[in-house]
Amino acid sequence: MLEHMALNIAHIGLPKAASTYLQLHYFAKIGCPFFSTQPPFAWPEELGFVFETNAVWYADILARSKFFSREEREQNYQRTVGSSFPKWEMAARRFASQTEGLSALLSAEGLSSLALPIARHHAALLKSAGIGRIVLITRRQTDYAVSLWRQFLLAEDRFARFVTFDTLFCAAAPGQAVVDMEWSSYLEIYDAVFGQDNVLALPYEQLASSPKDFFVHCNRFLGVDESIAPPSDRQENPSRRDDVYHGLKVDQAIPFVWMPRFRRLLHEVAKHDPSIMRVLGLERAYPMSVATESLDHIRKIHRHGNQRLADRMQMDFGIYGYF
Repeated sequence: MLEHMALNIAHIGLPKAASTYLQLHYFAKIGCPFFSTQPPFAWPEELGFVFETNAVWYADILARSKFFSREEREQNYQRTVGSSFPKWEMAARRFASQTEGLSALLSAEGLSSLALPIARHHAALLKSAGIGRIVLITRRQTDYAVSLWRQFLLAEDRFARFVTFDTLFCAAAPGQAVVDMEWSSYLEIYDAVFGQDNVLALPYEQLASSPKDFFVHCNRFLGVDESIAPPSDRQENPSRRDDVYHGLKVDQAIPFVWMPRFRRLLHEVAKHDPSIMRVLGLERAYPMSVATESLDHIRKIHRHGNQRLADRMQMDFGIYGYF
């Protein structure tokens, strides 16, 4: 299947942008050494920075009464990461020496980082790890934000409380929200580190509407047989459609309640006995609705960035609703 794939490549896997589908049905089938954080694949121990950096950014994930602002989050990240970077860089170089000449392919949602400060560190560390090319899949910010918000709360129960849509995704300007969605800025980081010719960016919407064209672009960039195309009828990790998030009250003193795994277990038990959460006094229902004004605001603040993205990718993003 391989034709002339010579460089180690990293797929920057945005969550809710077909990353799981691509990992299971495309990247793993190409015929090169493949590493991923997606089960059943393995992730190199030398590249553990993926987990550590994201854990720092969401250091407040189990806090009972406080959710960091963007400014607090960034300050905490910069304080913590500086001392660890040399260690991560040394480990990344070990991976580079171990995979030299192998044409390895990495794919991890954690590489996307959801924040530009982490993306800058990840780009530098991937370069140290011997990565020569980057694949980035973007998605229309409004759809991405709604889908990711539902994933965080309904599927992962990631936070120790109900976190509003606006808290995570809305800010006065790009780069001020907890989750960064200015894809053009991510792309500029990768272009600067790897060179524009070594960075492929494609919209998720092209995969959904024209999968043949999408995989022609991917195959040419990766240097693999252009006939490779995974089944288009598969869907992985679909978005949840629940109207209500059955969250846990934040004023509980039960220690285990603050552990994500325990909360998920409680919710699984509640599927069979819905009364258990109410009996324990843990449940509070929150509507999973997003105001039209919030979506309009997201569309507005990313308009200029999306135009830069369209110009860089030489594609008409208007047909995909980015404007």
